[in-house]
Amino acid sequence: MTYLLPKFTLSTTAIALTLSLVSPNSVEAATISYTFSGTTDSGSLINENYTGTFTFDDANLTGFNKESLTVSTVTFNFLGTTFTKTDAAAPPTVNFLNGELVGLFYSVTNFEPTFSITPGFFNLNGGYFSYEPSTGNAGFGNITYQVVPEPLTILGAMTALIFGSFFKDKLK
Repeated sequence: MTYLLPKFTLSTTAIALTLSLVSPNSVEAATISYTFSGTTDSGSLINENYTGTFTFDDANLTGFNKESLTVSTVTFNFLGTTFTKTDAAAPPTVNFLNGELVGLFYSVTNFEPTFSITPGFFNLNGGYFSYEPSTGNAGFGNITYQVVPEPLTILGAMTALIFGSFFKDKLK
């Protein structure tokens, strides 16, 4: 009977770790956070980097019929300046296709150069950054999104790893 305990402990730990890393669709609304970054690859500002974050509440995202939601917060760092939701020419939104996030729409027109972040048409990989200086020679850049894990997901993964290593040491 005692030889089953180590196997049971190991399998339970593996299941707990796996479940802590899977992000199931929440029954309750949640604030979702993303980071994004990119580099301009054309125009007069070639090789300029930009980064940012945004959050949105998925409470109003119901099924496949919702195409966009207004973001709760957005910060964007470009050319040494940090822009927020209040700097936007129109309310920043996150756009969806069939319930899947395709990207952020964010545009600033009261800065030189004016710029926009445009979501992809079919997925997150299709989004891009564009800018247009008043002197001409506009350009574009890529954009990469990364979801920020919820604190409970990180806590669950750490707990599973600690229990797993504790029981592994105990078996030795």
